[in-house]
Amino acid sequence: MTEIKVPLYAATMALYTALSSIRACGLDWYEGGTDIDEIENEFKSQATFCYGILGAADADQADKVSDIWDYNIQLEIYSNYPGRKVVAQKLQELINALCMPGVWEAMDEALAPEGFETIKMSIGPYRLNLPVRDDKGTWQSGGVNLTIKLNQI
Repeated sequence: MTEIKVPLYAATMALYTALSSIRACGLDWYEGGTDIDEIENEFKSQATFCYGILGAADADQADKVSDIWDYNIQLEIYSNYPGRKVVAQKLQELINALCMPGVWEAMDEALAPEGFETIKMSIGPYRLNLPVRDDKGTWQSGGVNLTIKLNQI
């Protein structure tokens, strides 16, 4: 019997590596566990900025047996620009980046040592969130759900 491996960590880190290596949509990408203070320090000298976070993720056995997985992750974009335009543009750029063969080649390269390969990807729905206002200004965010079908090899 083959050992069943849950792809949560492997797929998240492979996606992080792929998005970071191409700076998808011109953004710096952070893993969801990154401290907000660390992110703010990266941008403290910029008046306006935008960044991406790999958010909540889940994995389910698509075939309910052992070898095919549906890995879902929320790709989040945050901007201190007060309107929705920047986040909407970055979401558009993100789908273009995710359609580049280089992203999937980088993902498969990172996944192979972990015992997985990508089968296909689906993206959506997209969303723009309500603005958040705090003592540091107005923040806008949005995101998209990415589903990657994985084969355990």
